[in-house]
Amino acid sequence: MRWIRQPVVGSIVITMLAFVTPGCGSDTQRLNVFAAASLGPVMADVEQEFEAANPEVDVVVNLAGSSTLAAQIVAGADAAVFASANVAQMDVVRDGLGLGAATVFATNALVIVVAPGNPLGIAGADDLARPDVVVALAAPEVPAGDYALQMLGRAGVEVAPSTLELDVRAVVTRVALGDADAGIAYLTDVVGRADVAAVPVPDDQQVLVEYPVLAIDPSTGGPFVEMLTSEIGRAILRDAGFGTP
Repeated sequence: MRWIRQPVVGSIVITMLAFVTPGCGSDTQRLNVFAAASLGPVMADVEQEFEAANPEVDVVVNLAGSSTLAAQIVAGADAAVFASANVAQMDVVRDGLGLGAATVFATNALVIVVAPGNPLGIAGADDLARPDVVVALAAPEVPAGDYALQMLGRAGVEVAPSTLELDVRAVVTRVALGDADAGIAYLTDVVGRADVAAVPVPDDQQVLVEYPVLAIDPSTGGPFVEMLTSEIGRAILRDAGFGTP
């Protein structure tokens, strides 16, 4: 298994490829999972558990912004499972392919991402409108960008971002590299990192982040979704900081 970063305009799409190890039989079944970038660590752990229980299956996880993945799937990409960071992009796939209902399997929360020690003293959404604060946001069509706009709307704040990224992890990377002073991202993208810090969002401005999942191919993707929504998957999600419905 290795990580490949594919450059795109304004951001990066991160793809995790898992390869069949030497000695695996030629009848190994490939299972393509398309998942929101913020689910990277979770999908890596679920992949490991699933392949251990199903040695005849080679799980390949493609991580990117949900809007990018939804467009690829509707255009014909070979995806057995789609895990989105919001319901809207899941509906793009469901409506485009005429599929049934999806299952919300995880939740998340928004935080304001700042440099370690919060050198600019950013205390809340109001500070993101300050002229001395360079802000990075996800693009509006990306779930993280849509959630951020909802949060700013509840706070009554207008922000002029210096960059619009194609997935939420690129927002965090901008802050970590010093290209931006602050951004809005998911709590799970900040927990455990030493190169960024999180400023909490008040409850009255917070937005519930929901992750739906769907087996596009029930015969091959169904068992993976079952594991993701089982107690094994829920424990992995909780360890990574996600909420579980």
